[in-house]
Amino acid sequence: MALARTPELDKRRDRSLWFGVLAPPFGWVFEHQACTFLTPWVCRTGNHWILLPIALFGLAVTAAGGLVAWRHFQPTPPEEMEKGPAPEYRRRFMAGAGLLLSTLFFLGALAVAVPAVYSPPCR
Repeated sequence: MALARTPELDKRRDRSLWFGVLAPPFGWVFEHQACTFLTPWVCRTGNHWILLPIALFGLAVTAAGGLVAWRHFQPTPPEEMEKGPAPEYRRRFMAGAGLLLSTLFFLGALAVAVPAVYSPPCR
């Protein structure tokens, strides 16, 4: 049984789609900036462990955006394609963009996380 379409449900769906598009870049930018900002402090104190939770948080945010986008990405039936533009096409595009952005920014966050965790930044 499908849920009835209501304006509140559409607003909630649109907000979650925006999360799927904007969360991956935010996760990567947060991780990159936090690791860059904390590197002098890590070098002075030797507390390299602090970079691990930051890296995990950045990866989790980018993955969460991808999961939300994946949840909204649904194939459009061929009979719907013939009807012309509809809000569902915009939602499908946003979900696809969120999947693509999540993949790219997850790889970027991983590229920042691996050296920060396995290779101390002070060498």
